[in-house]
Amino acid sequence: MNQEAIGESEVFTAMMEQTSDLAKIHRPVIVFGERGVGKELVADRLHYHAPWWTEPFIKVNCGTLGGSLLDAELFGYEAGAFTGADKKRLGKIEAADGGTLFLDEIALASKQVQEKLLRVIEYGEFYRLSSNRPVKVSIRLVVASNQHLQALVDRKEFLPDLYDRLCFDMIEIPPLRDRGSDIRLLAEYFIRRFCLDFDIPPPVIEESAWQQLYQHQWPGNIRELKNVVERTVFGSRDQGHIVSWRQVSKPSGSPETPRKNEQSSVQKSFTDHVEDFERGLIETALTSCHGSQKLAAEHLKLSYHQFRGLLRKYGYKK
Repeated sequence: MNQEAIGESEVFTAMMEQTSDLAKIHRPVIVFGERGVGKELVADRLHYHAPWWTEPFIKVNCGTLGGSLLDAELFGYEAGAFTGADKKRLGKIEAADGGTLFLDEIALASKQVQEKLLRVIEYGEFYRLSSNRPVKVSIRLVVASNQHLQALVDRKEFLPDLYDRLCFDMIEIPPLRDRGSDIRLLAEYFIRRFCLDFDIPPPVIEESAWQQLYQHQWPGNIRELKNVVERTVFGSRDQGHIVSWRQVSKPSGSPETPRKNEQSSVQKSFTDHVEDFERGLIETALTSCHGSQKLAAEHLKLSYHQFRGLLRKYGYKK
């Protein structure tokens, strides 16, 4: 059974019915919800319940790709578009032609990318980087965000025209704290799956433990619930029963005890922390940009010479 189908609360079943209805319509949809509620699962349902479910289903997280990198990933580029672009590359939009393109964290896309997406929706065409020839496509665009896009429009952080075209309809996923008995259904599902995967006898759950789950606010929603359940089942495998859940909540006002590795990191100087952070940014940018220093510099919003200076500082080879 897929996790997305688990739930019997009124708010959850109403949301699922709305999703199934919208799946049949070839129009853009916004999926809104807090972190961990399962936005990608709703996108899955929108595609696989659509008449074009056998066509491509492409997923892109806009939050992991910044600036020109996301532009190149979505729209592709011609050979010679930038240093390191030795041959033409098709973008994700072109790969999704005939099917569905799911853009998670759409609020983090740059204004330039937003403007290009608007053209895709309005005219069904786009241009690869360094190309003057339009590429025609037919895609169903599904976007997701944990921020209210209308609020971003009001703050001039999101294009109003794109918002209007995206919002054929909006699916708002209810947070776990509003789903009542679904908490137990989901927890039981995660327990069964975890016990089967690791050959652990299912534990007996005391009623006090269930009440603890109902009273928790679940800021991390289903993802948090899954982690709490699996961690507790594993830690209680020798006892055979559970009376409370591990780390389901922390007493207010009591500081956490640092873990061993956290205690050692505290002993580092401020400069050491800054240098570790900079190294991480450099490595992530180079990996995401397939080794292109020019693109990595743009991704970090640095000049090429600034980026080269950081490479020299930390001993990276050319």
